[in-house]
Amino acid sequence: MRLLASRQRVKMISQGNCDISIYSEIGKNFKLAHPLSVVIGAGVIIKDNVTIFQNVTLGSHGRKEKQYPIIEDNVIIYTGAVVIGGISIGKNAVIGANAVVNKDIPDNHVAYGNPLIIKSKKTVWDLS
Repeated sequence: MRLLASRQRVKMISQGNCDISIYSEIGKNFKLAHPLSVVIGAGVIIKDNVTIFQNVTLGSHGRKEKQYPIIEDNVIIYTGAVVIGGISIGKNAVIGANAVVNKDIPDNHVAYGNPLIIKSKKTVWDLS
C-alpha cells in the first residue's frame, strides 16, 4: 500500500500540480510537507531548512519589473499562503495559513491574515 501511495504522489507532482521554476534557488533541507499546488517563481530564493505546505504561492507581484521574495533559513509557510514581490522573510519566521504577505517579515516573527498582521514570536507564544 505504501508503494502504491508513493507512486501516486510522484504521478500527481509530475502532472503539474507543483510548478517550481528551474530558475529559483533552493537551499538545503527544503521540505514540501504536502506537495500539492505549490508555485515557486523564477526569481525566488529559498535558503536552508524551509518547510512549505500545500497551495502556497511564492512569486512576483505581477508588475513590469519582476521582483521575487527571499525566504531566509528555518521558515515555515503554512497552507494557502501567498508571498509576493521583492520582500524578505526573516530567519525563523512563521507564515500562517491563507496569509497574503507583501511586506518584509523580520526574523523570529509570525505573519498571518489578510490584511497582514505581524507579531513577534515571543508575543504570540508567551504563556507567562
